[in-house]
Amino acid sequence: MQKNLEKEVVNLSEFRKELSTYLSQIEDDKLEKLAISKNNKVEAVLISKDTYETMEKELESLKKEVENFNSERLNIVLKLKDYHGLEESEKIVGYKVPQAIKDSFFF
Repeated sequence: MQKNLEKEVVNLSEFRKELSTYLSQIEDDKLEKLAISKNNKVEAVLISKDTYETMEKELESLKKEVENFNSERLNIVLKLKDYHGLEESEKIVGYKVPQAIKDSFFF
């Protein structure tokens, strides 16, 4: 096994031979993640169920934050468009209104 960017990397053959050992190490937090390579290319990364669930929750939270942020930017563009026009408002805010939204409004 070789170290690579703070994660363990193991080839697929070795992973198959030592599957239960690697699973135990992941479950017991002895390994944070295990990259599995095939033909010297990482093809998969093994993480614990808890780590995966935490990542899923954080991703959902980030998606909501981005959605809220974009919604705020859209509202600002819509308020400015009456004074500056749509294109100029988009430039001022740094936000391009998605075409689907443009189609649903009377721009």
